[in-house]
Amino acid sequence: MSHLRHYAVLTGRIIRSNRLKQEEIDRTRAAFDEAVSPIRKWCPVIIPDNMKFSDGNSWRLLLPRPHRAMRVALFLRASLVAGGHARTRWGIGLGYVEQISTGAPESITCEACSLSDSALAKFPGSAQMNLAMLPSAPALSKWVCTSVHLCDSLVQQWTRRQAQLVLLALDPAELTQDEMAASLQPVVSRQAVSKVLRGAHWAVLERAIHQFEHTAWEEVLP
Repeated sequence: MSHLRHYAVLTGRIIRSNRLKQEEIDRTRAAFDEAVSPIRKWCPVIIPDNMKFSDGNSWRLLLPRPHRAMRVALFLRASLVAGGHARTRWGIGLGYVEQISTGAPESITCEACSLSDSALAKFPGSAQMNLAMLPSAPALSKWVCTSVHLCDSLVQQWTRRQAQLVLLALDPAELTQDEMAASLQPVVSRQAVSKVLRGAHWAVLERAIHQFEHTAWEEVLP
């Protein structure tokens, strides 16, 4: 298909993959595939052929609904942390996609892809998640990137148990803590769920996600 439309592009790359055993990389890839499946229930996801694991340790997702980018990125990160898999860096690009093909990567005309690659290549300090968008609204661009970095600093502190609970909280259906507690095996108390989510700084992350999702990206992006 070919038309100009705004997308979010997420590019993930396994950190220091050259130091990992092949089975660790394979498990991380499998966990990524498994994590994408539930996302498709609440956000369209496009993975063109040959763009997943194209260099052995990275992958790319195209999201036709850019407002979902933060929630999807955190869901994928929580999935990998919850499973104890390899750490991954994430670059988020917000821009247009002119052409998408199910063929080779070079058949994609994608400003958002270039921005995602740029975000992945220019990480500040020890960050593991970065965002890039065209500087058409410079003040907003700076604040959005700062927000992403602050969220990233909280995510890097997650334990596996915290990531498991955040996965449930990230469902757009917005499960209650009682529903989360009842869905776990073994079942735990609502108070236990609340304690874990507080430790994961979920209240702050949730506000950042909601703000991201209620931004009129179609008006902000050029």
